[in-house]
Amino acid sequence: MGAQLTVLETSVLSGAKPAVVRKAIEHRIVEVQQAAKSKVAGGRAQPVLLDLNYVGYFRVIIGSSLQDAPVSWKKRVAARFRRGSIQDDFVEFAPALLIDVHKVKVGETLARAERYAAARDTWIVEDPEVMGGAAVLRGTRLTCHALAQRLKDKEETIEDFQAAYPAIPAEAFEAAHLFAETHPRRGRPVDSRSAF
Repeated sequence: MGAQLTVLETSVLSGAKPAVVRKAIEHRIVEVQQAAKSKVAGGRAQPVLLDLNYVGYFRVIIGSSLQDAPVSWKKRVAARFRRGSIQDDFVEFAPALLIDVHKVKVGETLARAERYAAARDTWIVEDPEVMGGAAVLRGTRLTCHALAQRLKDKEETIEDFQAAYPAIPAEAFEAAHLFAETHPRRGRPVDSRSAF
């Protein structure tokens, strides 16, 4: 099984609004899984997870302005992404309707999602023994949310973090920033002006 992403991660990486992703789940266009139980003390609602390949599906839908297409057409395209990454130049959306996957940048979008998932899985940890279970960069006490806030406030840059933590690659800091944006702190609303 490939990497799994939350609704908000899928939304940010594909460019689709969270409502578009949730509607696809509701209409059973895409298949989902429930996350494993959290090890964090106090627990929290377990997110719904989507296969990373669906980022490409949502990129096609948004990039081609086909959000209002019939569900049966969307299911046909989603099935192609469910089986794996699209290797063709065109995807048949409906009879006589082909989508140029290069034009909507599916390959670039999927590559970005794969880089994020790899960095997230390698560098971001939630351990109840470290910072009360907050998401941190592996081997540090730097929380993803603190990093994101410093970047947002322009107090520091990715390069500043790399200088302070030379053993950690830039991709890890970028993943931590996206992770913080897509995993709001408990009890805090999502900033509507953010990347969503």
